[in-house]
Amino acid sequence: MDGGTAVMQIIAGQKSPAGRLPVTQYPASYVSTPLTGMNLRPTSSHPGRTYRWYGKAVKPFGFGLHYTTFKPTFEPFPKTLRIDDLVRKCRNVYPATCPLPAINLRVANIGKRISDHVALAFLTGQAGPKPYPIKTLAAYTRVHDVKAGQNAKAHLDWTLGNLARIDENGNTVLYPGKYTILIDEPTLTSISFTLEGKAAVLDKWPGPLPAK
Repeated sequence: MDGGTAVMQIIAGQKSPAGRLPVTQYPASYVSTPLTGMNLRPTSSHPGRTYRWYGKAVKPFGFGLHYTTFKPTFEPFPKTLRIDDLVRKCRNVYPATCPLPAINLRVANIGKRISDHVALAFLTGQAGPKPYPIKTLAAYTRVHDVKAGQNAKAHLDWTLGNLARIDENGNTVLYPGKYTILIDEPTLTSISFTLEGKAAVLDKWPGPLPAK
């Protein structure tokens, strides 16, 4: 199918788009922010950059529209995870790549049109040192051709690295605390869990040199 035909089918409602905005759309006033300011985190003289640190976007990263309406709900997810258990079970060379319990959703199409749906799982919380990001994309997936009035299952895989933060020394660290998983932009549903135990370094920076 050529591009022109695809666009007209979307405009006419013959096909249902299911995309997400891959960037943060800043307001016009943001042009006053110096391009030479490389800080991502906000300061007294800098508003911050990206969806993780800037909260006044015209359209935020991950925003999307459909010709139908979706209602996601969580399948059972652990209320508590222990850092020592997660680290002990990890056998990967790079611990940050070890899996966490999957995020499983039931996605209901409560509208009137068949459509794909892109499920985004963001993570938010106040664990570890300040400042805290607004939220961070942890996992995503697409479910295809969900018919009106029907449900689909969305399976989102994520890893210890998606839950960890980078400390001031460049180390990847798991911090204990309460976390919340937010689904989609804007948020359609959420669930919270607690990470218990002592902070654990998953990867140190700089890492060891590869063996010859």
